[in-house]
Amino acid sequence: MGLGLSKPAVSKHVRVLEDAGLIRRIIEGREHRLRLEGRSMTEAERWIERHRELWERKFNAVERYLDGEGGTA
Repeated sequence: MGLGLSKPAVSKHVRVLEDAGLIRRIIEGREHRLRLEGRSMTEAERWIERHRELWERKFNAVERYLDGEGGTA
């Protein structure tokens, strides 16, 4: 079962996740084990939630505006 990605592409993506602190690599001999760092996800989750709320307010404002326009046209 393949991922549709080359090994170098997978390594590059893993490196990006490591650099972001989202995963940690543990090397035991020739084995590389990856561990998800859940605490790092909390910061990303807060950022996403903050921006989701912002965009929802903006979309709601547009919807209210369009509803008002639809009633007067």
